[in-house]
Amino acid sequence: MSAENNIYLMQNILGKGLEYTNILKLSVDKTDVKYVASKKVPGNMRNQFSADEYKGNFRIATNEDNNWNHLFILDSSLNLISSVRNMSEIDNIQSVYFDGDIGYIVTYMNTDLLYVLDLSDSKSPKIISGLKIPDYSTYLQPLGNGILLDMEYSQYYTDGIKAALFDISDPYNPKEISSLKLGGVSSYTDIGENHKSILNIPKYSLDFFGK
Repeated sequence: MSAENNIYLMQNILGKGLEYTNILKLSVDKTDVKYVASKKVPGNMRNQFSADEYKGNFRIATNEDNNWNHLFILDSSLNLISSVRNMSEIDNIQSVYFDGDIGYIVTYMNTDLLYVLDLSDSKSPKIISGLKIPDYSTYLQPLGNGILLDMEYSQYYTDGIKAALFDISDPYNPKEISSLKLGGVSSYTDIGENHKSILNIPKYSLDFFGK
């Protein structure tokens, strides 16, 4: 993952009773690349959308042992500032999106749960709401004007691809406002791993999906 002046390399480690993510931070100034810091945090990342850099801090969401979901906030030297641990039991993180002071995390077991987190105070992050959604979420993206796009697809249990819009103008009370099913049993999209699978053109309120 790259930020304006930094590159972060992450590696999921799993085996022998250990499950953690290695984080390596490098600073970049034109062609000058320097080691800054490294850190281990419990649990594994879902994908590249599970981490970001914001106001000099590094934020990462992980799942540990297919049971516990965590959020960690680290400073510019990768020292732990704060965390939200054990977010839900017997659930896996399916999709994550960080949008400034707000974070969105969807976990999955039998019913997806959309968590909205207030990250405005890096020393005291908190869950401010949770909304049950009936399908298998794989990708989240705010579209502006208080609207969140949720793409839902599972290669194992699918009768199509679902695109849903949520009203998040009140983060304490997110609501699904519309949805659309695309394709059928054989439908596929890599949107959960490849951000280039979606093209958003806000000027014309258009979105295109690769499948």
